[in-house]
Amino acid sequence: VLAHDRVRVPGEPVVAIAAETPAAAAAAADLVRVDYEPLPGIYDPLAALAAARRAPGPALLVLPIAFDPAERIPPYSERPGEIRARFHL
Repeated sequence: VLAHDRVRVPGEPVVAIAAETPAAAAAAADLVRVDYEPLPGIYDPLAALAAARRAPGPALLVLPIAFDPAERIPPYSERPGEIRARFHL
């Protein structure tokens, strides 16, 4: 599936090329020009859902996570108990 109107994630395909030979495909690829315009990030889950409703298509939700890189995080085998979570939007 090709991006339409906006690219939501790095590497999302924006063009497809069909050619009779690899050389013709490479020549066609050299002619492709795409202008990207940065979009502001949306870091609030409810605001991201509202934006997704206004612009149908796949959406990417990225939540900022703060952590201390000096803090040692024990492997799961050393953590007591069980971690459970439930998310509702």
